[in-house]
Amino acid sequence: MWIFILFMMKDSSSSSTLVQSAMFYGMYLGAFLLFRFGLNVLATDTVILSFVVFFLTLFIPILAYILLVRFKKSLPLMEINFRQAYMFTFFLFLFGSLILAIVQYFYYQYINTDFLYQQYQVVLQNSTLLLQEFPQMKPFIQELKQSGVPSAIAVASQNIWIYSFTGIIIGIVLGLIVKTKQKT
Repeated sequence: MWIFILFMMKDSSSSSTLVQSAMFYGMYLGAFLLFRFGLNVLATDTVILSFVVFFLTLFIPILAYILLVRFKKSLPLMEINFRQAYMFTFFLFLFGSLILAIVQYFYYQYINTDFLYQQYQVVLQNSTLLLQEFPQMKPFIQELKQSGVPSAIAVASQNIWIYSFTGIIIGIVLGLIVKTKQKT
């Protein structure tokens, strides 16, 4: 995957600017994801906060669009092609998720060590209700019971992969939207 990224950055006159800008704007995305994570931790018992977290999740692509447009405006000719927009968005999510993963690891490992266990127990309790409605979920529930509670590093690294993949998908869409049209 990294070879693909290096290949995509080759022949780009603004590749260092692209990565540096993605790091800079990734801090903003990371701060937003941290805020969302903090509310998510508090929302385990509150329905209203759960809705707020849901709407903040829906806002993530909009925030990525805003940051991509700001990056486009910072370019000398304010022109961006699909590849630059795609790579910027991918790196934006990668760097934002790294910030989130560090904080999540410390939270799960040192601050609230029982949080993952408690969430796991809630999932297992709700699985009986789920099995009543959807009996075909039984193999999934059995696998969940066998795997046990995930470690803090497993959850943090899983979120890096999830947000990186999200950055790939959103990068494709935003790259098609934000790219500068060719002048004929």
